Amino acid sequence: MFAAHSSKSSNAVNENTPSSTAQRSLGQETLDWYVLESKRFRESFAAGQLRAIGIETYVPMLSEIVAGFVNRRPEPLFSGYVFAMTDVSKVGS
Repeated sequence: MFAAHSSKSSNAVNENTPSSTAQRSLGQETLDWYVLESKRFRESFAAGQLRAIGIETYVPMLSEIVAGFVNRRPEPLFSGYVFAMTDVSKVGS
């Protein structure tokens, strides 16, 4: 269901991310951000499944303003992608 793309090379962190740093250290393990590819418009479902197994996720949503009205149904800013913070060596163990 997911295809992982590493984002380790980026040093810049968007202020909207749920974490204030690109990496987070917890004891001996270091958590990195990854980009996971999902089915289009199933990002929230995929993020929920990942959260259920203890992986922190982020899906930026965008509400479009059309003719002065805010679209009531926000859409993913990056359709088909979920950001996840995890230690890849621990996933699946």
